[in-house]
Formats: sequence, C-alpha cells, structure tokens
Amino acid sequence: EEDADCAGAAQCTPGGKCACLQGYAGSECDSCAAGYQDNDENGTCLPDCATAGFTCNGHGDCLDGGGTALCECHAGWDGAACDKCAEGYSYDFSSGNCIIATEVCGILKASEVWTTEKSPYLVTCTLQIPANLSITINPGVTVIGTGSSMFHVHGTVTAHGSPGDEVHLMGPTSKFFDMNGSDSSAHVDLQYVAVEKGSNLYFGGSGHLTLLDSRLTDVGGYSYVHYPAKDVHIERNVLVNSGGFSIGLSSGVKSYVRNILFMGAATNGAWVRSWAAYGASIAVVQYNSFVDV
Repeated sequence: EEDADCAGAAQCTPGGKCACLQGYAGSECDSCAAGYQDNDENGTCLPDCATAGFTCNGHGDCLDGGGTALCECHAGWDGAACDKCAEGYSYDFSSGNCIIATEVCGILKASEVWTTEKSPYLVTCTLQIPANLSITINPGVTVIGTGSSMFHVHGTVTAHGSPGDEVHLMGPTSKFFDMNGSDSSAHVDLQYVAVEKGSNLYFGGSGHLTLLDSRLTDVGGYSYVHYPAKDVHIERNVLVNSGGFSIGLSSGVKSYVRNILFMGAATNGAWVRSWAAYGASIAVVQYNSFVDV
C-alpha cells in the first residue's frame, strides 16, 4: 500500500495515513477543520472568529474574511482587542465609552457646572479658578489630566458624586488641586470621588479641604494640608498604593482624619504626618484601619 500524499499540514504515520496538524482535515489534510478557515485561499488554515474567541471587548466586531481573525474596532476604540481609546478620544466612566472630550485650559471666566453631557473633561493645561468663582462637578463626570497641575484653586471646587455614580479624577497629573497663594475662602469639597494616578491630591495654601467617602489609588505623594484657615475633614475614605496626608495647623484650626482604610504601605513612608500644630489647633487622627502595611 502506498503512503498517502500528505500535504504540508500533516505528517505521514507508519501506517501510511496522514495525521493532520491542528486546524486541518481530510484524508490528505488539504482542507480546514471545523472552526478554522482559509478565507484568503493561501493554503493556511487559521482559527475563525468563533474559535479565536475574539469578543473585541464589546467595542468592535471580529472579522476573518481576510484569512486572519481580527477585531475591527468601533469609532473611538483602538488596540488589537479594542481595549483602549483611539487617539483624540478619552474614556468616560459615565457611559463606558471612548468619546471626544471637552477640553479646558487657562483661567475660568465664570462659574461653571460640569455635566455628564459634556464628560469627559480633558484638562490640557492647568485651569485656574479665581476667587469668587466655582466649578461644580456633577455625579458621573470624568475629568482627565495631562501631566501638569489640574486645578489652581483660589475659588471653590465642589465634586459630589453618589454611591455607584462617583466623580472620576484621572491622571496623569502632578497636582490635582494646587492651593498655593489661596486665601481662607478657597475650598475643595470632594465626596464620592475616585482619584487615580497622580502625585499630590492637594498642595498647600490657606484654603481648606473636605474629603469624604472617596477613594485614592496610585496617588503617590503627600496631600500637603498646610496652614488651612478653616477646619479640615478627611473622613470615610479608602487609600490604595498612595501617599498619605501631611498636616500643619495654625492656631485655632482643627483637622480630622477619621475612619480611613489605608491599604498597603504608604508610598512616602507615613500615612499621616502631623508636623506642626500651633496654639489651640488640634489634629484628630482616630478610628482608622491599616491593611497589609
């Protein structure tokens, strides 16, 4: 009995039969097995979309008509698996889509309310908020930095999310809130805010900070709460792989760091550093938890 004429996709067994390589079928292994295709007719059987298991993360369609299963991404998406935003697009947490961002930069001319309809907001250079002006950031809004300080605050920033519908502040950024030169009227008021990827959440100045029910992840430097003119409340937050709080108080001012979950070691050595407390000032640090420190 003559040996079978095995194609390049097979090996001839001692019994004279063809043992097909994966993806090939037929007595001479010259056709594609179920789940494989040779749509470009070059003689190579490759997985079809179903066998390749390409979901394209729900942001594209798998096509194998050209002989190789590939994701064709929907508008705004990019990458082999359609898992990142295309150039010129930014990820919006409220919709779960990559969309063209609202760009902001320079000096705020009038008080504004930032809404999900215009989210995400891309801060292309530091946005200065003058005294007596304010930005209110609604639940579900995403704000993205591009490397410089995000806000230089002399007025007020109020970002109040809600459980399950947080405000998202995303780096990269050096400082999210630069308070240098601010007076006692400046205020950063954050509740249900997710902050990610930056150096400092808050930096100096005579303004004051309210940070409640929020989460900081990969914010590597201290939040420098130095000589605020009014009481500071930092309560019921979660910090992960981040720096802590460096607090210095003038006479008569109180700071409260309470009910915080600190996860892992502080990236700058200490989760809470009280380095100055003058006169009748009081730094309250209590009811906090430390995991994997």
